[in-house]
Amino acid sequence: MINFGASTACFYPEVTENAVKQLANLNVKTIEIFYNSPSEYRTGFLTEIKKILDSHGMHAVSMHPYNSISEPFMFFTNYERRFTDTLEEYKIYFDQMHLLGSEIFVFHGDRHDSKFPTEQYYERFGKLSEAGKQHGIIVAQENVQRCRSREVSFIEGMKKYLGDTVHFVLDVKQAIRSGLSPFDMLSAMGKQMVHLHINDNDEAHDCLLPGEGTFDFESFFDRLNQLQYHGAALIEVYRQNFNLPEEISCSLNFLKKFQ
Repeated sequence: MINFGASTACFYPEVTENAVKQLANLNVKTIEIFYNSPSEYRTGFLTEIKKILDSHGMHAVSMHPYNSISEPFMFFTNYERRFTDTLEEYKIYFDQMHLLGSEIFVFHGDRHDSKFPTEQYYERFGKLSEAGKQHGIIVAQENVQRCRSREVSFIEGMKKYLGDTVHFVLDVKQAIRSGLSPFDMLSAMGKQMVHLHINDNDEAHDCLLPGEGTFDFESFFDRLNQLQYHGAALIEVYRQNFNLPEEISCSLNFLKKFQ
C-alpha cells in the first residue's frame, strides 16, 4: 500500500520545526523533512523534531539536505580529496537520520551542463550509495531539471552501470520542467524507484496541488501498481501553490482515492 503524505518543503520559508508542526496539525502521518540550515542537522534540534513526530504518530521517511545545491562542487570535480571529505560528512548525516527513523536520503547530483565524466559520476554515486547502505540508509537519485538526472538516458545509464544497487526518487514536477512525461521517467526508474514527490499540473502550471490540474493520476497509479510500488507518495509543492494549509489535506484525500 502506498503511504501518502507531504514534505515540509511545502511551507518554505517557514522554519523547519514549524513546518513539521503544520503537517502534524493536518494529521499527516508520513512526511519528508527538508533541512534548511546547518544547525538543523544537530542532535539537539533533531531530538526536538523527534518529540513532535512521536507525539503525533508521524514518520519522517526521508531527508532532503539543504546543501543539494553544492553537490556539483563537492562531489563532481577533479579534486579527489574534496569528494572523499564530503563522503565522510554525508556519513554524519546518515547517522543523524537514525534519530528520526528516516530511511531515504534524497540526492540531486551534478548540474546538467557539467563536463564531469559520466562513468565517474556513476562511480562516485555508487560509493555514496554504499556508504549509505553501510549506515542503514538508502541514497536515492532524484530527477531534477537543473541536474544531469533530468535525462531519461542518464537514469537508464545509472541502472546499467550500477545494477540493482541504485535507487531513485521520481519528482513529477521536475519531469514536467525537463520537458518529459513523468510516465517516461517512471518507466526508466522502474522498480528501483523507492520514493515519490507528487503534484498536479496543467497547460499553464507545472506545479499544483493534486486534484487542481489535469494530470492523469488514475493511469499513473495504475502504473505504480504494475510496478508493485509500496513506498511513500509525498505532496511537494511550493508555498505559493496554496492559500490555506487545509488545502493540503484536501489534496491528500483526493490522492487516497487511488490507494
